[in-house]
Amino acid sequence: MSLPVLGNLPGDHHLRAEGSVLVYGAETQRVPLSPTVPFVDVDMETTNDILSAGLGPQINVGAGPARLDAYGTVGFAYFSTSTSVKGLYEDEPIASTINFDDFRLSLAGGGGIAFRIAGGDGQHPLPWTSPRPISTTA
Repeated sequence: MSLPVLGNLPGDHHLRAEGSVLVYGAETQRVPLSPTVPFVDVDMETTNDILSAGLGPQINVGAGPARLDAYGTVGFAYFSTSTSVKGLYEDEPIASTINFDDFRLSLAGGGGIAFRIAGGDGQHPLPWTSPRPISTTA
């Protein structure tokens, strides 16, 4: 999402806001509740997640149906790995823990070509589209 920013410079200037949630791994295993109670099984689930958000300038330069697009954002990235234990027929966990988590400053930048796409009647163009971000974490 980007919002227009007032200014006197050539081209379109916007304030870009972006965010994402990514679950990049999930594993469920049926295991005994404990070594002393080997006949009671539970589901142990481990998940790996990334949450990120950023804010920064976006500039479109040029005229016509294709224009150059560039942006940069500053934000954060939160990584976590957690494990929970549930009964076999239960939705709520009996116990859970965060095995690892980390919060980091995130810098992202990108660029490319933005194409204007006309609506069905050709009179009402859709907003400019932009490419997927290239992110780095500091």
